[in-house]
Parts: sequence; structure tokens; C-alpha cells
Amino acid sequence: MAENHGSFDCGSDCLLGRPLVDPDTLVFIQSVANQSISAWHSGDTITICNTTTCASYRLTSVVAGLTSLAFIGEVSRSVVFPAGGSGGGGMPPDLFWNGAGWYLGYQVVCTVGGVRISCEDETDFH
Repeated sequence: MAENHGSFDCGSDCLLGRPLVDPDTLVFIQSVANQSISAWHSGDTITICNTTTCASYRLTSVVAGLTSLAFIGEVSRSVVFPAGGSGGGGMPPDLFWNGAGWYLGYQVVCTVGGVRISCEDETDFH
């Protein structure tokens, strides 16, 4: 029976290739994700996120192994800054003015086909 192996965040190190998994993402899956995956079966899925996108892949052939991970969908991730915008004066880009002082803050927004979804639901399109 096919299993969803969950989501893994690779930061900016993965390109999230299409139509098959790219070499950088494959290395990430082999070295990081496989530590928590006991076995792969044909039809299994996994979601890998970089800084802008979460892409899901399905294993199409156990014989071909992880190189047969085929792209099946993606969720775009973007950072939305609080209303009122960011402050100036050379402050780091993740610091924002809240009217009383500087504070850290941002929101990650996830979309599928331009439709906003909960980032916790980023694998719902499997």
C-alpha cells in the first residue's frame, strides 16, 4: 500500500526538478529524509520544500529506486510582510515597525494554482 512520507524542508539547497526529481533534491532525500523512512514502495509520495515552493513526488518504480520519483504537484510559498510594511534606516529585512518599536515578524503564505491554502495543508493535493 502506498504511503505518504511527509514533508521535509531543504532550505535553498533543492531545485525541486520536474518531471523527475533533480540531483540536488535526490541527494537531500537520500541523506536526510531517508533517515526517517524505513522502506519505499511503488506509489509512495514525499513532499520537499525549498524557500519558495513545496513539491510532491511519487515513486513510480521500486526497481529504478529514488531516481524514479516523479513530480506530481507543488505549493508556492511566499513571505508576506505585516500591514504597514517594513521599516527603513538600515534595519534587517525581517524587522518591522509595529508603531511602538521594532519586532521580528513575517507570515508564510501557501498557494496552489494561485488559491491560498493553509501551509499546514501543503500536501493536500496528492
